[in-house]
Amino acid sequence: AVPTLQQLSAMLVVACLLALSVGAAGTDYTLPNGLGNGLYNPFTTTPLFEATRALPSSLTDAANNGWFAQNNGACLPNLGILYSQAATGPAPDASLSIYFTPAGQVAGVKSTIYGSGNSWFSGHVGPAAPAKLVSKGFWEVEGSEAWSISLSFRGPSDVCSSTSSPLALGDRLVINQHTIAHSMPLTTDEATQEQFQPGSCMATMGQHWFHDVEGGASMTWEYENLLPIVPMYYVDGPNKGNIHAFFVTTPVSQPGSDKRGADNWDAIPLPAKLMCDNFCNDDCTWITHF
Repeated sequence: AVPTLQQLSAMLVVACLLALSVGAAGTDYTLPNGLGNGLYNPFTTTPLFEATRALPSSLTDAANNGWFAQNNGACLPNLGILYSQAATGPAPDASLSIYFTPAGQVAGVKSTIYGSGNSWFSGHVGPAAPAKLVSKGFWEVEGSEAWSISLSFRGPSDVCSSTSSPLALGDRLVINQHTIAHSMPLTTDEATQEQFQPGSCMATMGQHWFHDVEGGASMTWEYENLLPIVPMYYVDGPNKGNIHAFFVTTPVSQPGSDKRGADNWDAIPLPAKLMCDNFCNDDCTWITHF
């Protein structure tokens, strides 16, 4: 069946310890029928209420709705044409950006995180992007206390193509395709093979699966070891086992998290206990708030 991945989302959740997936580094995962037909941003506006925002589905849609081309509209190799919510590019109150192909189709997303944590509030002292994850290439330095991660939905030869694809969103999920090209599992079978640990399920987004860059499916519960991209998969229906959403994690509360979803982040950071609830693992010993 053709996936109806209407919520493959750049769901930027102020959550989670930063850790990396080490998996099988050379494996390229794709879904022949594509990821889906729409890009959405689910977020919580209060602890008890969730909303969903449709993101621009084409370059024209982005331009007509207040998004701005970066790099003079040039197509960045292996990534695409970057559009941001602010004319000057990603910013603390406008941290989500979208890549498009010259044909106008979505090519991927970019998330930028900011700042450092303190032990009194978060249980974490240090930058939003832990040094280990930066050194492994998952987070890229963007400036003073600013880091980014890009996720590509199309292959290197397609992101700068002027030819339209029959796949509305593409067929893959690759972290920093221009550097480490780390392919994420698109099905639960692949996630199992890549040593991800299954967690809880959210009704509108799917089941969380987590990966520890040191322990694989065995969590070390160290924030610098948690893969910063958490995939979520359908648990039933014709697309059972296929990817449905993903979220970005950081151990530092982001600027937009105090605006009730205004900047794509969840309205409240996750206390350690709530983060543990995502795992369904009695051994969970997070001490960091996310």
